Amino acid sequence: MKKTVNVIWQIKPLWGYEWLCELLKEFDLNNIEDGGNSVYADKAVIVTDGSKRNGISMYDYINKFIKNGFRVGCIHLSDECGVSPVDYYRNVNFVFRNYYRYDVSKYPNCYFFALGYKNGFKKD
Repeated sequence: MKKTVNVIWQIKPLWGYEWLCELLKEFDLNNIEDGGNSVYADKAVIVTDGSKRNGISMYDYINKFIKNGFRVGCIHLSDECGVSPVDYYRNVNFVFRNYYRYDVSKYPNCYFFALGYKNGFKKD
């Protein structure tokens, strides 16, 4: 039986949706379109570009998960220029990101993976 993971999408449109669903195919995905840093759930993976949404920083958003005892990780997309806030990285269970950044490589919970493909690229 597959484990259920709540995938909370903070990026609109859903960049890399097909690619990320393929990467996470070993799990039963409960995809939640949020876009406002307002949805909280246990066993969550937040897909983000690290931006503040509705005036709520990722740091403050993640801290609400922690205060509720929820397990949470992030897939940090974008950040090509290496300027996105990353202060929340130390508070999550894991971060996967597709752009290398030296200052975050020190976090033992931060992993780097290759760029994927855009929606519609893979045809069945």
